[in-house]
Amino acid sequence: MYQLRDSKLYIDDISWHILLDLIVSTDAGTPATALDLASRLDVKTSILSRYIDYMIDSGLVEKYAGGGDKNQAPLRPTAAGNALSRDILQKIGQQFVSI
Repeated sequence: MYQLRDSKLYIDDISWHILLDLIVSTDAGTPATALDLASRLDVKTSILSRYIDYMIDSGLVEKYAGGGDKNQAPLRPTAAGNALSRDILQKIGQQFVSI
């Protein structure tokens, strides 16, 4: 688990994969929904929905262009979600350099 700087927020492996997938899909111009993520990450929709709700409440992910079923609303990382991913990737890079 990784703790966000100056916060009590923790992000685990599933949250990290969700965030990375959203960053990649947003950058590619192909917005992901909860259903897309559940399929790609092989996680039950009900479990993934709880993760998404936590990440939205934590300010890491947001829904946009809403309406309809909450599992079909496009998702994207927020500025805080992008910053967290940068922090984590920098730490990973530093660990590889020290090998």
